[in-house]
Amino acid sequence: MAESMAKLLECVELSIECAICLDVLKIPKALPCLHSFCLSCLENTVESPESEIIICPTCREEHKLPDDGVKGFRDNHTLNYLKDQIPNQVSQG
Repeated sequence: MAESMAKLLECVELSIECAICLDVLKIPKALPCLHSFCLSCLENTVESPESEIIICPTCREEHKLPDDGVKGFRDNHTLNYLKDQIPNQVSQG
């Protein structure tokens, strides 16, 4: 039982890691392809202020930027919740 819980915790920890900065997601934003990244990491991947598209760093799919830029993509509330729960589990671990 403890081993399966440890594996589950490891999977959750990996899912709340940003594939760009490799840190815990900060203000996770979900692209239409459903990959999520930190808001600031996505802002840094937009090629120029005039860009109208963003390319997903994971699957390379192109997405139209919302009118208000990267901030306009949906927040990933599930990952935000998980990231807030994990530090409690790790410190107890």
